[in-house]
Amino acid sequence: MAIVLRPARRRFLWLLVIAMAVGNAVFAATLLHDALIGYGDFSAFYVAGKMVREHPGALYDFSAQGKIRHQLFPSVRIRSASLPYYHPAYEALLYAPLALLPYSAAWVLWAAMNVVALSAAVWLARSRLGFETRVPALLLAGWA
Repeated sequence: MAIVLRPARRRFLWLLVIAMAVGNAVFAATLLHDALIGYGDFSAFYVAGKMVREHPGALYDFSAQGKIRHQLFPSVRIRSASLPYYHPAYEALLYAPLALLPYSAAWVLWAAMNVVALSAAVWLARSRLGFETRVPALLLAGWA
């Protein structure tokens, strides 16, 4: 059974979606510079991709990770030690192609791939949940 929204509720949901989109955009804009210079967890994944490509036997050598991280991100000063990569080795293979790109390009590509995956999940969930309008799907996307 499809869910049909009254016009007043639909307007409210649109306003809520717009407010969440603006909030997310402001939040992203404030963190974008820091993310592009190496703060955040993607930097550990990028270092793992570099390690797989250049030093595959040293993937879990935290001091080697720290050296590569310091070479790649010398302006990251907040940590006393590098953010280690401790995920399974096969997962590091996913980041090896991204490590061919400069860090900022890899980060943007990774973020875009996440948005595409989230959008696909919302689109698939929308039909399963029985929504005939795009507003609930946009509402779900706004929370991400």
